[in-house]
Amino acid sequence: MPQPEAVGRAAALTELSRQGTAAGPLDAHAQYHLNARALKKWARERLRLEVAGDGSVRACFRYEGTTCSNLGRPLQFDYFVRLLPASQAYRIAEAHCTPAVSDSGHTHMCEYLKDPDAFMRQVFAEKPLLNRPLNDILSWERSPNPAGCYCEAGSREHKWGLVFEVIHFALAQPEKTVRQQTLHAENSAYGQTV
Repeated sequence: MPQPEAVGRAAALTELSRQGTAAGPLDAHAQYHLNARALKKWARERLRLEVAGDGSVRACFRYEGTTCSNLGRPLQFDYFVRLLPASQAYRIAEAHCTPAVSDSGHTHMCEYLKDPDAFMRQVFAEKPLLNRPLNDILSWERSPNPAGCYCEAGSREHKWGLVFEVIHFALAQPEKTVRQQTLHAENSAYGQTV
């Protein structure tokens, strides 16, 4: 049976779709860097969305990776994004990334070991595409660095690209993510609202 939180997420996307504002300024036929299977899976399993009464959207995406050294320790980071309503092109109003509350893997990354405070300030300060429409993710030239850790700026930029693509996909094609979410909600740890 679907969790109430997952049904809430599906209901929010369904409401956006019903209002005719889900895709709005978003390209529903977008060409993503990620393949469609990964987009659907991550939208279903790692993304939480909450649509406010004014149409703004809060999103939380959980990234799971490993350190590149130190025995490849698992790490988890949460990405928080607030988008303005579709009438304002889903502009990215807020964006930040932080280790998940339960994560300790980030403390084993090489750059963290060198200077924890400076490194985490750098990670927190990066807010790519801030104040730009979410649709700009489709033309954003970013690093193709798929390393699992956060030590290099290119790797962090690559992860932001993944996050924004998943959010774009979920909003531009809600019928795909809603149907998938409803069918698989019981398997999702992230199917709740923000």
